[in-house]
Amino acid sequence: MRKVDPEQKLDKEKIPCWVMPTVFDKRQGKPKIRICHDAKSSVGGVSLNGELLPGPDNMNSLLGILFRGRRHQVVYSADIKGFYHQIGVKEEDSHVFRFWWFERDEPGKYFLCEMPMQIFGAKSSPSIAKFTLDYHAESLDGVVPLSVVETIRRSFYIDDLWECYKEMGKEPYRLKA
Repeated sequence: MRKVDPEQKLDKEKIPCWVMPTVFDKRQGKPKIRICHDAKSSVGGVSLNGELLPGPDNMNSLLGILFRGRRHQVVYSADIKGFYHQIGVKEEDSHVFRFWWFERDEPGKYFLCEMPMQIFGAKSSPSIAKFTLDYHAESLDGVVPLSVVETIRRSFYIDDLWECYKEMGKEPYRLKA
């Protein structure tokens, strides 16, 4: 996140701007508090999600992923940690991901911020996430075995991977961490 001068004047006809509320979510059984930005929240009947386009329906079928993941005896899964926050947003587009935040040492002191990355909850984020995965899968074509590229393309649902292989010790390919 980056601090923004709240007095900064933007030509709102040319540069869209939105300030979202920040929500703190504590899931039962999870020790961590998740910070969310509410793109569905509306002011005067208008919300950021109401103004965003969802993008193409390029998501893999969740049912298809689950069925393909049951073809063989050994199933594995993975999650890309903090996936949306690893996908950058152009500076001219980041003005729609604004929110108020507070100083760590002075909770009563607030400042305006922008997220120069995708947020969880924006209507466009799933489509952008899938495009990003496909882009990186394509960039790996010829560098890693084709089975890895196809796994990236076909076995992720947003940031969650579900895949299988025939038997333990016979993984098709192992990426080094």
